[in-house]
Amino acid sequence: ELWTTRQRCGWRYRGYQAQHHRFEIQMDWEVERGVSAPDPLDWQNLIREDELQPHLSEMSPPKAGNFFHEYLEKDLEIPGTDWEGAVRSEEELVGRYDCYDRLDGVVYEFKTKNESGMRRAPCSDDISQIQGYLDGLDRDVGFLIYVNRDSLEVEEYPVFR
Repeated sequence: ELWTTRQRCGWRYRGYQAQHHRFEIQMDWEVERGVSAPDPLDWQNLIREDELQPHLSEMSPPKAGNFFHEYLEKDLEIPGTDWEGAVRSEEELVGRYDCYDRLDGVVYEFKTKNESGMRRAPCSDDISQIQGYLDGLDRDVGFLIYVNRDSLEVEEYPVFR
């Protein structure tokens, strides 16, 4: 199934093809800049299923997203990270990133989705959102982190500036 959005990050394929294409995009980005892209934090192991599972699957999408973001900010202690920071482009507010890893210079944007939403990831609006954060923070690498509300399965999609 072809994904036709023409975003700067270069995502073109869905499903398993997206994972293979991810590495091609990353390699092109690394060759172009002469540096290696950092690996993302291991969110699958950082998120504690026992604290989230009973709640997320029963909540409406907006409540689940808010609950999950509050959990990240209040319950996860990861050295060198900032949570919910404002991003400005000149004087204009672009938005608020979910997590910024100061040690690696990586921006993270989290999305909670049901099974159907996970199959459609990454969404072009989400890619545009994190692209705005990368531009505003003058950073080159970000990750869209999709979390399945029912299973807490994590999918990571790199976005390059």
